[in-house]
Amino acid sequence: LMGGIDCTGLKLSAKIEIEQEKKRGRNVLGILPAGKEPDLHVAPLIVCAHVDHLGDRGGSNSRAKGDEVNKIHHGADDNASGTAGVIEIAQWLADMKKQGKLPMTRDVLFAAWSGEELGLLGSNHFVESYAKMITGKPDSKLTHMFAACLNMDMIGRFNKTLVLQGVGSSSWWKREIEQRNAPIGLAITPQNDAHLPTDSTTFYLRGIPTLNAFTGAHEDYHMPSDTADKIDYDNAAKIAKLMGLIARSITTAKEAPDYVVLEAPKNQGARTGL
Repeated sequence: LMGGIDCTGLKLSAKIEIEQEKKRGRNVLGILPAGKEPDLHVAPLIVCAHVDHLGDRGGSNSRAKGDEVNKIHHGADDNASGTAGVIEIAQWLADMKKQGKLPMTRDVLFAAWSGEELGLLGSNHFVESYAKMITGKPDSKLTHMFAACLNMDMIGRFNKTLVLQGVGSSSWWKREIEQRNAPIGLAITPQNDAHLPTDSTTFYLRGIPTLNAFTGAHEDYHMPSDTADKIDYDNAAKIAKLMGLIARSITTAKEAPDYVVLEAPKNQGARTGL
């Protein structure tokens, strides 16, 4: 029966055509070497954020309705804020090194990932390429090949507290966060889980301890209204300073943070549910 109507002997057929559209995304990478040349024998630190958003037409990821879908989705918080944080930290660490105030024990890789909104495509491409280059297998673990991954995804809309995610991925993080936040004084909500809908997860699943900075979802998430005038610049700067201090601590330490295995939550939510 279909809607109360006898459909005995009825046959249905359908024809579906899928047109695959290919485009090229580009990761942007920069390195601050501890010495004159990068040292592949010491695990480098990664400081990163995704640089892509939804573009001039939001597409299926947009939360806009009607004609709003076709407007420019600016992505000021998601994730121009995190990208700006990476640039600020890179500039600060490079300046400290130039002044001779940064006794580096490891290189720092700065990365702006493409394709995060489509499924962490840029960061996945990087780890697969790196694993293949080092081990010959694109799906191999990268444990001890990177010291840690510090990621910033949406740090521009501070509302009472900064959420630091992935704290359970290393026994380092709790004490490190407390020490580096002492001169800044940010209210922090730590979350242990490292299985997140952002690029830090790409590295955690490969055996690398991760920490992700996030100021929370809001009504402008994936909307054309995510604009620069709504950014809390003062607190975004404080968050970048905190992540920069943690980066400085790791890049000058003799030992890298340890890696802790966490069980993935059964009901993994989307970004809007975090």
